[in-house]
Amino acid sequence: MPRICFVGLLFALAALPGTAQPKHLNVDGDPGAHMPLAASWKPEPVVRNDAGLVISAPIWSTYWANAGQLAPEDSRVPIPPRALLKQEVPKVLAWGAKEYELEPIVIATPNAVLVFSLKSMPAKAFSAEERGWLQGHFTQKLKKKLTPAQVAHALGLRYLRLEQMWRELLCLDAKEASHRPARLAGHFGSKGRSELYVFPKDEPYREFGRHFFGAAGQHASYWWHGETEVIIGAFHAGELKHGEFLARFDHIVAHDLVYQYRAFYHYLPAWVPNGIAHHFARRNKEVRSTYILLGAADSAHQAGWKWDEGGARRDWWREAKALVRAGDQQSITKLGMSTHYQELPPRAHVQAWSMVNYMIGMGKDRFRTFMDEMKSKSEDESLLEVQQRAFLRAYGVNMVVFERNWKRWVSKTRPPKRRRG
Repeated sequence: MPRICFVGLLFALAALPGTAQPKHLNVDGDPGAHMPLAASWKPEPVVRNDAGLVISAPIWSTYWANAGQLAPEDSRVPIPPRALLKQEVPKVLAWGAKEYELEPIVIATPNAVLVFSLKSMPAKAFSAEERGWLQGHFTQKLKKKLTPAQVAHALGLRYLRLEQMWRELLCLDAKEASHRPARLAGHFGSKGRSELYVFPKDEPYREFGRHFFGAAGQHASYWWHGETEVIIGAFHAGELKHGEFLARFDHIVAHDLVYQYRAFYHYLPAWVPNGIAHHFARRNKEVRSTYILLGAADSAHQAGWKWDEGGARRDWWREAKALVRAGDQQSITKLGMSTHYQELPPRAHVQAWSMVNYMIGMGKDRFRTFMDEMKSKSEDESLLEVQQRAFLRAYGVNMVVFERNWKRWVSKTRPPKRRRG
């Protein structure tokens, strides 16, 4: 009799709702790499009139303006910047022309102004699809080496594609709005267009930061203009290979989009924008660890900062698994209190990337809810309180349970084969 009761108890337990495989463990093994975002996106074509002048295009460019290739009657090309860094445009563009021989090219999109001072780049650094996007931008045919203007246009179109990826990730398009459509005024909710400055080397970049802002990070910087609610970003290509540079460009733009969305009213915990930026960057074939972008860690957070030095390439997927297996991950409550990137040791960046991957894999609509809640922090809420609210409303669990679920997911899933980086 006791044995019969024991067997019956097993059947009863098996029938309970909680004994089935939890849905949160069924997330695609690597949603960051495999989720299609902007897969079929193409920029609007460049349209020229009978005289060969541009009357419609997805971007505005100083190359066209200086070459007299913009038609006077044009009204659909994105408008040129009226100011840069809250100053006269010519004054800003003239900086560095003599000392560093910079010849900046400005690309304006509806939501951003991009200033490039880059040199030529091999055409093969860009995909065949990206090179195809340049049709109509230039009267001469593309050669094996893209001119600085062609590089600037290619990166301007790449920015537009990253914007579309962001829209699809957050369900901001009409066809992706099964969750709740966004009605955001202006530039993803910000009052003005963001600005991004890209330099070929470290010294002109650093001097740019010192000249206009008094300081600059080691590889990249962000500044905030409270009066205009404009995000200012800058970084340099340094000694990066071309593929690594493009991945870093994606990383920086992702930061820009995160803080442009619903405007900048408070600093997010550093793991959120970093996790998203790593998600964008590591979709590329070539990557360079990007946790060092804003410089070395401060004195209180030095541990682990030599983890990936010397050009070593670690597999972040397997590193996340090793973190969880060894119990070396940071608690989400500790991670959630850091707003400065330098406070995150390299392996915390791996953890942030993995957690964002997991969150996205549970559904873009849930991730959108999480970001909406994170962007709606009230003045009397602490950073941990807004994260607690965001996890509860988006994923139905508090922060601690989310961390436990994430660790179970990391332990369960297998690293994808031939994962680079």
